[in-house]
Amino acid sequence: MTDGADRPQQIGPYRILDVLGEGGMGTVYLAEQRAHVSAGHDNTLGILRAGAYNTFGAGCPGSAGMTHLEATTLPRVGATMTVRVEPLPLSVAVMINGLSNVSWATAPLPLDLSPLGLTNCWLRVSLDANHALIGALGSATYSLAVPASAALAGFILHQQALVLDPAAGNPSGLVMSDAATAVVGL
Repeated sequence: MTDGADRPQQIGPYRILDVLGEGGMGTVYLAEQRAHVSAGHDNTLGILRAGAYNTFGAGCPGSAGMTHLEATTLPRVGATMTVRVEPLPLSVAVMINGLSNVSWATAPLPLDLSPLGLTNCWLRVSLDANHALIGALGSATYSLAVPASAALAGFILHQQALVLDPAAGNPSGLVMSDAATAVVGL
């Protein structure tokens, strides 16, 4: 086993036994699940060290162009993830947080929003939690505090912003940003 001074002793239900490998993106641990300690079952557990934030679907352009989501601070256990949303024609948006990018209720994602007046726009994340964003100078910031619990490492959250844009040229005066996936790291 490697020197355990820098590794966690426990991650969620797993007791860490050894480090199998490390790289710039994360660490792979040999772990033992608490429920199976007597049976001696070992598991391999991979954890992203820094967390991740990646876009996976395009938005629809508005009067100021395509609105993008960009993490300025990555999601990490015990830290606050911040996401910049820009450009915003009126500096106003709603951040949609979803646990899925595959389905929402009984509807498959992505969902075409054209029938609702958002011409050529797609909903790419489930509507599980929504937060109003009010910014300034064409930009807004969304912040999410990640609790200091190692059990949250690897948690996945999908995001997309609904943008108020009366000059967008569609019946609703709304457009959608690109969509992104956040993965909580240690």
